[in-house]
Parts: sequence; C-alpha cells; structure tokens
Amino acid sequence: MTLSRSLILGFADDATLSDYAEIIVVRHGETAWNADGRIQGHLDVELNDVGRQQATAVADQLSKEKAISAVYSSDLKRAFETASIIANRCGVAEVKTDPDLRERHLGDLQGLQLKEAVELKPDAYVASSSSRTDQEIPGGGESFEQLYRRCTSSLQKIGIKHRGERVVVVTHGGVLRAFHKRSAPAEKLPGKILNASVNKFHLGDEEWILKTWSDISHLNETGYLAAAFGAIASLTRFSTYYSSSSSRTSSLTFNYLFSRRIIFTVSANKRQHKQQSCRIMASSTTSLSPGQDKIAAPYGSWKSPITADVVSGASKRLGGTAVDGHGHLIWLESRPTESGRAVLVKEPEKAGGEPIDITPKEFAVRSTAQEYGGGAFRIFGDTVVFSNYKDQRLYKQSVDSKDSSPVPITPDYGAPLLCYADGVYDSRFKRYVTVREDHREDGLNPITNIVAIDLRDENIQEPKILVSGSDFYAFPRIDPKGERVAWIEWHHPNMPWDKAELWVGYISESGDVYKRICVAGFDPTIVESPTEPKWSSRGELFFVTDRGSGFWNLHKWVESNNEVVAVYSLNAEFSRPLWVFGMNSYEIIQSHEEKNLIACSYRQNGRSYLGILDDVEGSLSLLDIPFTDIDNITSGNDCLYVEGASAVEPSSVAKVTLDGHKSKAVDFKIVWSSSPDTLKYKSYFSLPEIIEFQTYVPGQKAYAYYYPPSNPIYQASQEEKPPLLLKSHGGPTGETRGMLNLNIQYWTSRGWAFVDVNYGGSTGYGREYRERLLGNWGIVDVNDCCSCARFLVDSGKADEERLCITGGSAGGYTTLAALAFRDIFKAGASLYGVADLSMLRAETHKFESRYIDNLVGTEKDYFERSPLNFVDKFSCPIILFQGLEDKVVPPDQARKIYQALKKKGLPVALVEYEGEQHGFRKAESIKFTLEQQMVFFARLVGHFNVADEINPIKIDNFD
Repeated sequence: MTLSRSLILGFADDATLSDYAEIIVVRHGETAWNADGRIQGHLDVELNDVGRQQATAVADQLSKEKAISAVYSSDLKRAFETASIIANRCGVAEVKTDPDLRERHLGDLQGLQLKEAVELKPDAYVASSSSRTDQEIPGGGESFEQLYRRCTSSLQKIGIKHRGERVVVVTHGGVLRAFHKRSAPAEKLPGKILNASVNKFHLGDEEWILKTWSDISHLNETGYLAAAFGAIASLTRFSTYYSSSSSRTSSLTFNYLFSRRIIFTVSANKRQHKQQSCRIMASSTTSLSPGQDKIAAPYGSWKSPITADVVSGASKRLGGTAVDGHGHLIWLESRPTESGRAVLVKEPEKAGGEPIDITPKEFAVRSTAQEYGGGAFRIFGDTVVFSNYKDQRLYKQSVDSKDSSPVPITPDYGAPLLCYADGVYDSRFKRYVTVREDHREDGLNPITNIVAIDLRDENIQEPKILVSGSDFYAFPRIDPKGERVAWIEWHHPNMPWDKAELWVGYISESGDVYKRICVAGFDPTIVESPTEPKWSSRGELFFVTDRGSGFWNLHKWVESNNEVVAVYSLNAEFSRPLWVFGMNSYEIIQSHEEKNLIACSYRQNGRSYLGILDDVEGSLSLLDIPFTDIDNITSGNDCLYVEGASAVEPSSVAKVTLDGHKSKAVDFKIVWSSSPDTLKYKSYFSLPEIIEFQTYVPGQKAYAYYYPPSNPIYQASQEEKPPLLLKSHGGPTGETRGMLNLNIQYWTSRGWAFVDVNYGGSTGYGREYRERLLGNWGIVDVNDCCSCARFLVDSGKADEERLCITGGSAGGYTTLAALAFRDIFKAGASLYGVADLSMLRAETHKFESRYIDNLVGTEKDYFERSPLNFVDKFSCPIILFQGLEDKVVPPDQARKIYQALKKKGLPVALVEYEGEQHGFRKAESIKFTLEQQMVFFARLVGHFNVADEINPIKIDNFD
C-alpha cells in the first residue's frame, strides 16, 4: 500500500501539453529547524539527513515519470540541495537558481520558535497573523502581497519559457501558498504544505491550473513532519490536515506539530502508523544508516555542480582596497570573463544599488613592476592615480564623476618600457611619489628607483628621481607633514624576506631627499627583513620586522636616538613576503598623545587573526570575525575593510564595524565577494583539515591542508580509497591557506582527496621554517611532498596506486622534480613549471635572477636538481600547461621537457596559451586547464570515468 496525501483538481480535458507548461513545484526537504519548529524565512539552513532522504525519494519518483527539461530552485541552501538531488536523478545537468523563489522574509520572527515569537516579538507575530495582505512584518519582513508579486512573476516567466515541457521548481511553503492563491484565488488552502511534497500546475499565458496538491505518496518510508511550512500566518489560520488513509485526527496542537514526526512504514501490506520524537529519529530508525540515500559510485566518477565553467567564471581576483575622501569603499577586481582585465569599482551610492565601475572599458588597472605587480593604484581625496596595463603609464582620474576620463601623468615612451607601483600622494608638494622600474637600457636588468611626479603641471614632465642606487625599492611612505619619506630597499643576492633595509630620508624645501638614516637592517649582527613602514598622524614610524625571534612583528622607530623598539612580540607573522607591491597588513586607526591603536592581522599555526593593538599597554584584543584567512586591512569611518576568506567563504571584503572603544567588532558584513554565488554549493564543500606530518628529518614536522572527498549525493564503497591530488604551492617562498577555493572543490566534489602542502621553506611559520629551503630547493620541498603523500596513504586517506601531483611555477618545478627523483606519484601536471634551473637563472627577470642561487647552490647542484637533465628517471605520465607570454618561466622550459619526455616514450601532453603570462587569467584558459588535468589523470591512473563531458586532448605515446 502507499500513502497518498494529494488533492486532484479539475482542468480542461481538451488541453494538450503544447498549450501550457507543466510545472512540478516541490517544497524543499526537511531541515533541523523544521524539525525544531523554528521559523526560517530568508535564513539559510541546510537539509538534515531526513531531508536528504526525502529529496532522494522525490527524485526517484520524478525520474520514473516523463522527462524533465529543466530544474529551477530558490537560492537558499535547503531548496538548492533538494533541487540538485532531483536534477541529478532526472539527468538535468544544471540547477538554475532564482532569488525570487525564496521563502517569504519573516523579519523579526526568523530564527524563533512559535512560542518564542509570541513572547519575544508580539508585534511581528500579530503582523504575520494579519488578514491584510499588505501588512509587512517588523524587522524587514515582507507582506504577503510582496511575496506574491515576486514569486508568481518568477513562475510565470518559467512557464512561458518552457511551454510544452515539464519543469521542476523547488521552493518553500510560503511561496507555494502564493502559487495556490494565484491558481485558485477563491479557495481555501486544502491542508498543509509538507516538506518534499509535490504540487503540479499547468501554466498557460494567463491561466494557472492546479492539478495536484501536496502529494507525499513517495514519502512512505522516510516519514514527514506533520507541521507545515514555517510561515506564521498559515500556522494560525489553517487546520491540521491528513489524507483519509491516515488514522490521525485534526486535534493536534501546535506544540505537538512542532515536536513530532509522522513516520510510515510498510510491512506485509499493513501500514503501521508511528509517532516518533524528532530528536530520536536518526538513532531510533535503525534501518536508515548514515548515507543510505547516497548513490554508490567509484571515487572520481561523481557528478558535481561545481563545474569548470563555475570555477573559471566565478573567481574574480582582488587587487586591493581603498577609501575615498567621502568614505566610500573602492576596490580593484580582475575579471576572468574579460580576459583578466582589472577594474576599479566603487561601492553603491545607496543601499541596494549596483557597484559603479570607475575604470573606462578601454583601460585596465595593472602594474607589471617586478613582473608580479601589485600597488597599481592609489586613492587620495576624490582622485585616483593608476597604472594602465597596456602602456604602463600612470593616469589620473576623478572617482566622483561618472564621465571623468583618465589623464596621463607620465611620458609616453612609445612602448611599455617603464612601469610604476606602490605610489603615495605628497600633499606638501602636490606630487605623486612612487617606485619606478626603467627597462629602457636593459630589458632583463631594469633600473629601479623612487621618483616624484608633479601633479600641478598640466604639461607632462620627466619624473624627478628622489632615491636611487639600490637594486630594489618598495613602500615609499611620506610622513603627515611631508618632511620625511620612509622606504624599504634590498640588494642582490637577497630577496626582500632574506635581508632588507628600512631607510628614512629628510625632504628639503625644494623637494629633494638631502639626508638619509638607516633605521633597520644596517647592523650586520642582526639578520632581519623589515617591511611595511607606516607613519602615524603624529609622525611616528611603525614597521614590521623579524629581528630576534624570526617572526615578523610590529616595531617602532624612536627617532631621537635612532632606536628600534618592539611594539608587540608574538611567535606569529604580522606580515607576508613581498612578492607583490601594496601589502597593507595593519592600519593605525587612532593616534593621540597617549597612545596609538593599531588594527593588525597575523598568521599563527595555519590561520589568521584580526586584532586591535594598544602600543602603550602592549596589549592585543582579538576581534571575533568569521574569516580564518586575512590579507589586507583598510581603515574606514569607524570600521575596517578586511580582505579575507574562510573554509566556506571565498576571497571577500568584509566591513567590520567597531564599537566606540575600538576594541570589539559589533557588525560584520560581506561587501564584495570573488565568487558571490558559491554558497549554493555549500553542501558539496570539503572542509580543510590541518595536518602535521613527519618529514625525512627525524623530529622535524611539516604542515598541509587535507580536503577529503565530499558530495551529498554520492559515496564510494568502504573498501575503496580515494585518488589523491597533491598540490605544491608556488614561490617557493609562499604559503598555501585553508580558504575556500573552488578549484579544490572541483576535485573533492568529484571524489578526489586533495592535499595542499606547506613544505619546508613556506612562509607563515617564521624565519627558521622559511630558511629550510636555502640551498635545498628540489630536496626539502620534494621530500616533504612525498612524506605528506605517504602519511595520507598510511592513514587510510588515499590510494597508494592513484597518487598524483600538481603545481604552478615553483610548484611546477617541485612536481617535475618529484616525478624525476622519487617514485611516489603515478602522474603529474606542471603549470608553467621549471625543468632546467640553469636556463631559469639565465632567462628569468631581475627580481628573481639571484633568488635561485640562494635556493640551489653550486653549479653541480644546478645540474643535479634539474629534471630536464634526468629524463631517464621519469617513469609516469605528465601533462604540461604554459603561457606563451611568460617572462618569469619562459615557454622553452615546458617545450624542452615535453620533447624529451615524448622522445623517451612516456605519455605526455603540452598545452600552450597565447596571451597568457605567468599564471592564467582568462576564464577559457582556467577552464581548459582544470578539465584537461581531470581527464588526463582519470584516463591514465584513475580507473574511473569522469562524469563531465570533456573532450580530451591528444596524449603523445598514449593515443
């Protein structure tokens, strides 16, 4: 027997499917809040285990009926997850989300149980129970009329688009109530709207016909909550309803409805009707083992909505933030869908408005200084000065006027022979002070200096050199009176994180630097790398250095006796290696006679923290925010704009509002996201586990982030271990972080395990850890990656026969070296990686031209650690990806190792991209690289079929 709780209504017998669209409207599966009687509204709550079983039951039923042409969903997680399960079972590739299908916003009632609502928010409760359809609910809640207009309009559009087709729409109880009102305006709602119930409508141009109402016959074994949807208005007006086959009466109270579940089981054609506490449901229903509703499929073969298109199109890059003279936030974002073009954007002028592009379409904001760029713009007042990517000239533009055109302020040399970065405005002389890199005499060995550009003269003049003579400069910073300038400089063979110097220059009446003092880095007995100098409003100089402890901590310069004092000491990193210009790890948010308050972030044990530092008391008060990964901080009006992320939040900018004492965060709001639509995939996210493992050196540890396979729909057999993709980060003086990365989720949601390794030499763990790689590149990094893979195999988290490795740039070198000199991995992918260390030294740009001398050592070491010289030791398949405009690792590196491996007879493939440099920025390149890695590994070592439709490229010595 089956339980059917449905209502069949009349319709025109002579109608054909071509006259209308058949819309199957499904209420989402159950959530923990449904079970607890808690009002959800717009709050984003995911399905519980029973809800997923219900969604699977709906999907199974619909998959047996006529074909579904499309699946739509509200953008809230509980609906989207239900829709995803249905789409997967019905063979629909994509779920289309529409925020107009969201539940009614219930204002102050959201998050409360009914009893709490009556007691704590009586005004909102009364408003929700009002018979007036235009009655809004206090706390930002909608009226029924507002809900009705938005959701019925949305469904009408779907009906028009899909006439003659069957479409599934997954939404919420309040929305279904509106749909019923639209189709049968004179009739009362015929019973409750239950979780995972099926409701069928026929939609014509104007006419809506309700065919089936609240069918739950598919829920015989999963059970359902007798309580209906959480909209209070319906709960207070509609009586309890069951089908005639149920032996229950309609005398249940609200408390009972919110605390009980009706479960139906079928045995020997006799239905047994049970009541069960929802808190006991999961444990008492022993026939429902965890994950029973999942589809059994091999690791790696799982289907996922996190497609390569989603990954490549979703991830905008952030290039910095600033605040203009009116307190408006401005940020720099690069857009893969525009071939990586970087655009300055201003926050909406009014709440709910659209952000405003400042940069005209014929411009792109990007500096190529030191190849890695950064520091490409500076805001002062209502003016921005920026570096234009195409010609590398500096331009000035108003950020207030929509019609303002950029005006060049540096000379045109006929080609991008000079580039600028990390500039600041000098209010005393009305000029722009910046780092300049001059390639006119030598393209590979440019001259770097600090120059000043007069902004008062309408005629473009040659910039005035203020500071010169060192190999590299960064962070020119002018004091509030314009009398002193601080900067960082360093010399070959050092990198800025090896050894650098902080200088202060005194500025004459004519604007020249006439006197210099070295503040830090001059003492040969102290090894340090100062960075990020910054003046307080009272003219005190703060900076970060790693003297003494080996950790980058905040310090202050005492000018009277040229002394450096620690502001706060902690075995944590308050800054990062200077790969790009424009870092801003701290802000002086309050400065007066007694003390300075400094907003700062630091890294410790694999995560970031945000705090307020009192420089007099030497105290640090941590701010409680959701970010676990923080980059830059920008000070606003009584707030901080924090660039950060977490395991479930992609790279974002959050507005953190502080209390009056500037010691607590009273509000946290995301104002920009690199991937604003990612939350709809949350049920697929794999959360990183920080792992610590033994290296080849006894007693020495290294670290990584491990991401297990994760998919709400699929599971593998208990006997199978997942394939593992190990990533070696670039740099190599860099750090991987445990933040949401859709690139990683692409793999884990398909059944791969993924591990991101912070091998010895990585940053974030102090100088001693960072210097493990000195003289040992190609040894320590390779050993640590192999140790990590072995650790995961021994822990039962990876299949020893399906270990793969990937990496870009320096990570590409580690990949090739691991494949050449070790036998742990079965296949690899190198993205713009190094195959020949001697060739890299000869051809790379100035910034890194001596870097590898410190990392490698002697000429013998150069030869013995270059994978290209030991092709005979390679024994497994490799795929290579390379940008043809790469000046950091030129294309010859990939081409030579490709030809050598092809000649040896190993399966190998090379993909080259026109218009790409060091790191891929175009959406089509990102997508193709991801898909080809996946199908390459699947074909050669995976032993599974990829669920996605991917056309594999030809693999030499294999196809």
